[in-house]
Amino acid sequence: MVICDQARVPEDVVPGTTVARVRARDRDLGLNGDVQYSFSPLTEAQHGAVFGIKPDTGKIYIKAVGLDHEQTAVSLNRN
Repeated sequence: MVICDQARVPEDVVPGTTVARVRARDRDLGLNGDVQYSFSPLTEAQHGAVFGIKPDTGKIYIKAVGLDHEQTAVSLNRN
């Protein structure tokens, strides 16, 4: 797992493997300070078959088997 703006993922990575993590902080107390992570609707539509994100941790993981870099080049940008 890496904590950065980029992650290189080998083609033979096993589904379920965490490949990156995003983090955010909210300084509010209690439930108002909880952060939930998700992909934008566009990112989900374009890459949701390959990548998932855990809402509570921000871990981005592989969902697909047999990634092919020639067929699937992915760039997930921060907004």
